[in-house]
Amino acid sequence: MAVVMYVRADPDASLALMAGFLAFALLFAGLAVLIYRPYFPGPAGGSSAVQASAGHAEQ
Repeated sequence: MAVVMYVRADPDASLALMAGFLAFALLFAGLAVLIYRPYFPGPAGGSSAVQASAGHAEQ
């Protein structure tokens, strides 16, 4: 929103407002990833690093 305000020469827009909106958006996105990541597990087979270490343990 702040980018559009700045591009369209809104009198209330400023670089500081745009930077603030960007910082808030990045912070919110990062928190969302941290909170919701456990609800979305990876592939069914797991990562290749886990499979490789499991293979060494069986030998």
